[in-house]
Amino acid sequence: MYYIEQIDDEYVKYVVSLDEEKLKELRDEIIRNCGEIIHYCYLSPSRLESIVRQNNELKYIENFRTKYVRYSNKHGEIYVYSYDAYDNTRLSELIDSLLGGDSSVISEIKNPVFKRMRKTLKLRNPKKRLNVLLSKEELSEKEMCKLEELKQKLKFYNKYQKLNKERKSDIEYYPLVLTCINMIEIERISVAKIIEWQTLVQQTNNTLEELKPFFIGTNQEDILSLGLKKEL
Repeated sequence: MYYIEQIDDEYVKYVVSLDEEKLKELRDEIIRNCGEIIHYCYLSPSRLESIVRQNNELKYIENFRTKYVRYSNKHGEIYVYSYDAYDNTRLSELIDSLLGGDSSVISEIKNPVFKRMRKTLKLRNPKKRLNVLLSKEELSEKEMCKLEELKQKLKFYNKYQKLNKERKSDIEYYPLVLTCINMIEIERISVAKIIEWQTLVQQTNNTLEELKPFFIGTNQEDILSLGLKKEL
C-alpha cells in the first residue's frame, strides 16, 4: 500500500505497512469506549441472525432481549426485540477503511477533524413541551395523544442520556492509531513538476509518461487530491 502527501514544495510517496492486529484491538476499544449507544425496541418477525447482520457484529450488542408476541398468518411468529447497540465512531470507520486498503484516510488520521462524540441521534429533550401540556387543566383528545407521545419520547430520551453518560470523544485514540501505521519514504517529486504536468495535459490532453511510475500503486483519491486526472 502506498500513500502520497505534500510537504512544503514536494510530494512525498511512502510505502505503508500496518500493525493489523493492534488496529483491530484499538477499533474494538474505541467503539466500546466512544461509540454512541442506541437502544432499540421493536416488533419483528426477524430472527437473531438478521439483527446480527444489520449490526455487523454481535459483540457490539448488549442487553439483548426477545419475547414472543403473537402469530401472524402473513409473517409467522412475531417477536418484540430490545437491545443496546454500540455505533461506529469516525475513527473506527477510518480504521476499517485503512484495513481495507484505503491509504487516503491517513491524512485525516494525522489531522483529525472530530473533537466531540459524534451523535447519530439528534435528540431534543421533550420535558418542556410535556410540562406545558401537564400544566393545562383540560386537554383535547389531540392533546392527550400528544401527551402520551411526549411521555414516550421523554422515557427514550432519559434512557439514551443514561446509556451515553460515560461516553467520551475518540480524539485521544488518533495518536495511538498512528503508531500502528509505518510509512517509509521511497520517492519525492516537486510541486513544480506536477504543475508542469498539469499544464502539458491541458495543452495536449496527453499524460506525461515519466510521471506515471510515481503514482503507480496509489489510491485514486490521492491522485485526485493533487488535482490530477484519473487516467494517470
